[in-house]
Amino acid sequence: MRTAQSNIEFGLELKGIGPDERRTRAQELLQLIGLTEFAHQYPHQLSGGMQQRVGVARALAIDPRSS
Repeated sequence: MRTAQSNIEFGLELKGIGPDERRTRAQELLQLIGLTEFAHQYPHQLSGGMQQRVGVARALAIDPRSS
């Protein structure tokens, strides 16, 4: 099971992005969506709205426009 941060990093991992860049990008997005303090929580520990924000951040992380 992945934490909120590792969920955001997942798509970047699949694209072959290195761990430092993945971590930095995920932290930026967690700050953007207001979930910095929940970075190490698991999905079942988050509210439904928080889970949705993590999903949006995961989609934004891979930046589909640059693919």
